[in-house]
Amino acid sequence: KITLIVDKMYANEACAWAQRVGFEFVTNLRENSRITGEAGGFSVAGENVTKTHENNDKTTVNDPKTVGHELSTKDETRATQPPQGIRTLEPQPNAPQNARKGPKTAQQLVDMFKATAYNHDSQYMPPDPVLSIGGQRFATAGNLSVVVGLQKSGKGFLLSAIAAAYLRGECLGFKAKPIEGKPDVVIIDTEQDTGDLHTTTERLKRALTDEQFARVSVYSWCQELPQDGLEMLPLVTKLHPTAGLVIVDGIADLSPAGVNDDQGARHVAHTLKALAGSGGIHLVTVIHLNKSTAKQVTSGREFAEVANAEVAGHLGINLQRKAETVIGVYKNHDRHVHEVYSVNARGKAFEMFGFTVSRPIDMPEMVDPLQLKAIKASE
Repeated sequence: KITLIVDKMYANEACAWAQRVGFEFVTNLRENSRITGEAGGFSVAGENVTKTHENNDKTTVNDPKTVGHELSTKDETRATQPPQGIRTLEPQPNAPQNARKGPKTAQQLVDMFKATAYNHDSQYMPPDPVLSIGGQRFATAGNLSVVVGLQKSGKGFLLSAIAAAYLRGECLGFKAKPIEGKPDVVIIDTEQDTGDLHTTTERLKRALTDEQFARVSVYSWCQELPQDGLEMLPLVTKLHPTAGLVIVDGIADLSPAGVNDDQGARHVAHTLKALAGSGGIHLVTVIHLNKSTAKQVTSGREFAEVANAEVAGHLGINLQRKAETVIGVYKNHDRHVHEVYSVNARGKAFEMFGFTVSRPIDMPEMVDPLQLKAIKASE
């Protein structure tokens, strides 16, 4: 009998090793269940299961934060019957090699390094923007953009305008050139209840024709567990191969470890970027400013100064690093105007603009630039 006690951060490597040598892998952490799909692993964990193992020294291990692995070549019955609360899956010997994770050989690392070589092509033509604003690039296929703002600042209205622009060609200054063969839009909402989500979809329906609205698919993940949502997210391009724009509002709820866990934040940001790249889509997501900073912001000018540095936690920082464009929304409550800023962009920044909400159709409408300048001058 072999018992390994492995820190949870090495769970993926342990699973890959167990698979290579043909042993069973058992974990007591539910959060590590996602490695089953990635590595063709051997177990799905029960949540908060505490395991007690006996070894030759009669040492007891009883720590829910530790991953216990029972590997046996002699006692097959004991090795294949996990403690109560843990469910096991049969080994998958035919799992693709590139899906298996773990330590790589020196030659594998060399091959991986060589595969990343970039060959400059003088005839290369950059892709046309999927969405542009004020003549400047906002979104291209294979990339990620982020909308940041305070709570109730109008981010939902801006997302509706972005979706409407992609479907009908133009809205709120956004101009669209849909990705070839991908004219549809998918919206995944993680925050709103049924009533508020209906208001959002009804707003979008009024801004579109019936034919355009038929190309919108909406999902409510408000009741889903965050890590389940992150696991499901890559399915969007398989279930909707004709979708070119995917909106996730908002991403913090899909981060299992919260916004302040750096390793988890990197995983979330990488998942979004990889999904956009592999699916040939543009993905838009939303994140808030830090709560402590939000309380101190009293004007659009102050918001523009802190928006780049004060996004929520490690998640916000990592999303900014991956994003093609970061735009910020601030609501001027005194003037009932929502101000939109270019916070960070790989292309040229667009000029700040503003919108109000037209209540008959509940959709944003552009504020006259001269009126907006007068508002800013009075601050």
